[in-house]
Amino acid sequence: MGRLLMRYADTLRPLVPEVRLLLPTQRYIRYPVIPALVEHGEQKRNWDLVVDSGSDYCYFRSEMGDTLFGKGKWQTGSPRKFPRHGISGVRILAFFHDLSITLIDAEFRRRTIKVPVGICQTTYEEIDGTRTVVADFAHGHAGLLGQVGFFSEFKEVTSNYNAGTITLVW
Repeated sequence: MGRLLMRYADTLRPLVPEVRLLLPTQRYIRYPVIPALVEHGEQKRNWDLVVDSGSDYCYFRSEMGDTLFGKGKWQTGSPRKFPRHGISGVRILAFFHDLSITLIDAEFRRRTIKVPVGICQTTYEEIDGTRTVVADFAHGHAGLLGQVGFFSEFKEVTSNYNAGTITLVW
């Protein structure tokens, strides 16, 4: 049995005004984001990824796909359409690739897993003459680590919101 204790990366984000009306004493929200080394072939990048227990799959933004595969070449993966996906119900088209993700904790313990990752385009709309993100599934981070491929690799995934840690046991 192995264990990693991951500390959240710097993930405090201001609450949007609509949410602040509901939570007047809270100014920020903390995302469970952990650092990871992502590899495809010879390409290696360190990115902060959101651990998202509500996501069925692991997803990366198209910008990450461009970095790993070359501009637009990530679209050669296995396509999968989701007509109404996630809590937002936004339609997405994801191209799945198997990527290696290495997690390293503060004690330099490491775990590498092979993860099917859907790479998809961030969706924009013109709102009042401004190009506005309407489907940014990763909350501005590189990607999401979801149930299939991430949570399924561990016996236990525990988040301590106040301490800003995630414990991974396999």
